[in-house]
Amino acid sequence: MTSKPQPRSVAAGGTATTRLLLALRLGWGLLLLIRPGVAREVVDPGRRLPAWSIPVLRVLGVRHVAQALVTTARPTRTVFVLGAVSDALHALSAVGYAVTGRPGRSAALRDAAVAGGAGVAWASRARR
Repeated sequence: MTSKPQPRSVAAGGTATTRLLLALRLGWGLLLLIRPGVAREVVDPGRRLPAWSIPVLRVLGVRHVAQALVTTARPTRTVFVLGAVSDALHALSAVGYAVTGRPGRSAALRDAAVAGGAGVAWASRARR
Protein backbone atom coordinates (compact mmCIF):
# COMPACT_ATOMS: atom_id res chain seq x y z
CA MET A 1 0.00 0.00 0.00
CA THR A 2 1.48 3.34 -1.04
CA SER A 3 0.60 6.54 0.65
CA LYS A 4 -0.10 9.71 -1.21
CA PRO A 5 2.39 12.53 -0.52
CA GLN A 6 0.82 15.30 1.50
CA PRO A 7 1.03 18.87 0.16
CA ARG A 8 3.43 21.01 2.15
CA SER A 9 2.11 24.21 3.60
CA VAL A 10 3.81 27.09 5.34
CA ALA A 11 1.95 26.30 8.54
CA ALA A 12 3.19 22.72 8.44
CA GLY A 13 6.75 23.74 7.66
CA GLY A 14 6.51 24.77 4.02
CA THR A 15 9.63 25.43 2.04
CA ALA A 16 12.60 27.19 3.49
CA THR A 17 12.26 29.87 0.79
CA THR A 18 8.62 30.53 1.69
CA ARG A 19 9.45 30.77 5.38
CA LEU A 20 12.32 33.15 4.61
CA LEU A 21 10.11 35.35 2.42
CA LEU A 22 7.47 35.51 5.16
CA ALA A 23 10.06 36.33 7.83
CA LEU A 24 11.53 39.10 5.67
CA ARG A 25 8.07 40.54 4.96
CA LEU A 26 7.12 40.45 8.63
CA GLY A 27 10.42 41.99 9.74
CA TRP A 28 10.28 44.75 7.13
CA GLY A 29 6.64 45.46 7.95
CA LEU A 30 7.42 45.75 11.66
CA LEU A 31 10.34 48.09 10.94
CA LEU A 32 8.11 50.28 8.74
CA LEU A 33 5.44 50.32 11.42
CA ILE A 34 7.59 50.87 14.50
CA ARG A 35 10.63 52.78 13.14
CA PRO A 36 9.63 54.30 9.80
CA GLY A 37 12.50 56.81 9.92
CA VAL A 38 15.04 53.98 10.10
CA ALA A 39 13.30 52.17 7.24
CA ARG A 40 13.29 55.37 5.20
CA GLU A 41 17.05 55.73 5.73
CA VAL A 42 17.55 52.13 4.57
CA VAL A 43 15.54 52.77 1.39
CA ASP A 44 17.02 56.16 0.52
CA PRO A 45 20.14 56.84 2.61
CA GLY A 46 21.22 60.42 3.09
CA ARG A 47 18.16 61.98 1.46
CA ARG A 48 15.41 63.82 3.23
CA LEU A 49 12.01 62.62 2.21
CA PRO A 50 8.87 64.66 2.88
CA ALA A 51 7.36 64.49 6.37
CA TRP A 52 4.20 62.91 4.94
CA SER A 53 6.24 59.83 4.01
CA ILE A 54 6.29 58.65 7.66
CA PRO A 55 2.54 57.87 7.86
CA VAL A 56 2.66 56.35 4.37
CA LEU A 57 5.49 54.04 5.48
CA ARG A 58 3.47 53.03 8.54
CA VAL A 59 0.47 52.14 6.37
CA LEU A 60 2.75 50.05 4.18
CA GLY A 61 4.10 48.41 7.34
CA VAL A 62 0.58 47.42 8.38
CA ARG A 63 0.01 45.90 4.94
CA HIS A 64 3.25 43.89 5.08
CA VAL A 65 2.56 42.60 8.60
CA ALA A 66 -1.05 41.70 7.74
CA GLN A 67 0.00 39.99 4.52
CA ALA A 68 2.69 37.96 6.33
CA LEU A 69 0.27 36.88 9.06
CA VAL A 70 -2.52 35.96 6.64
CA THR A 71 -0.15 34.03 4.40
CA THR A 72 1.30 32.16 7.37
CA ALA A 73 -2.15 31.33 8.76
CA ARG A 74 -3.65 30.35 5.41
CA PRO A 75 -0.93 29.35 2.93
CA THR A 76 -3.23 28.52 0.04
CA ARG A 77 -2.79 29.14 -3.66
CA THR A 78 -5.48 31.84 -3.52
CA VAL A 79 -3.66 33.69 -0.72
CA PHE A 80 -0.37 33.50 -2.65
CA VAL A 81 -2.08 34.86 -5.78
CA LEU A 82 -3.72 37.69 -3.81
CA GLY A 83 -0.34 38.50 -2.26
CA ALA A 84 1.24 38.64 -5.72
CA VAL A 85 -1.52 40.94 -6.95
CA SER A 86 -1.10 43.18 -3.89
CA ASP A 87 2.64 43.44 -4.52
CA ALA A 88 2.10 44.14 -8.23
CA LEU A 89 -0.32 46.98 -7.40
CA HIS A 90 2.18 48.32 -4.87
CA ALA A 91 4.91 48.28 -7.55
CA LEU A 92 2.65 50.07 -10.03
CA SER A 93 1.75 52.76 -7.51
CA ALA A 94 5.43 53.30 -6.68
CA VAL A 95 6.26 53.67 -10.38
CA GLY A 96 3.34 56.08 -10.71
CA TYR A 97 4.77 58.19 -7.90
CA ALA A 98 8.27 58.06 -9.38
CA VAL A 99 7.17 59.41 -12.75
CA THR A 100 5.77 62.54 -11.08
CA GLY A 101 9.34 63.67 -10.40
CA ARG A 102 8.61 64.53 -6.78
CA PRO A 103 11.18 64.07 -4.00
CA GLY A 104 11.81 60.43 -3.24
CA ARG A 105 11.75 59.32 -6.88
CA SER A 106 14.78 57.02 -6.50
CA ALA A 107 13.34 55.49 -3.33
CA ALA A 108 10.04 54.90 -5.12
CA LEU A 109 11.82 53.14 -7.99
CA ARG A 110 13.73 50.89 -5.58
CA ASP A 111 10.50 50.18 -3.74
CA ALA A 112 8.81 49.31 -7.04
CA ALA A 113 11.62 46.90 -7.91
CA VAL A 114 11.38 45.15 -4.53
CA ALA A 115 7.57 44.99 -4.64
CA GLY A 116 7.68 43.68 -8.20
CA GLY A 117 10.20 41.03 -7.17
CA ALA A 118 8.02 40.05 -4.23
CA GLY A 119 5.04 39.76 -6.55
CA VAL A 120 6.98 37.41 -8.81
CA ALA A 121 8.11 35.37 -5.78
CA TRP A 122 4.55 34.97 -4.48
CA ALA A 123 3.25 34.14 -7.94
CA SER A 124 5.86 31.38 -8.17
CA ARG A 125 4.75 30.09 -4.75
CA ALA A 126 1.17 29.95 -6.07
CA ARG A 127 2.24 27.76 -8.98
CA ARG A 128 3.60 25.04 -6.69
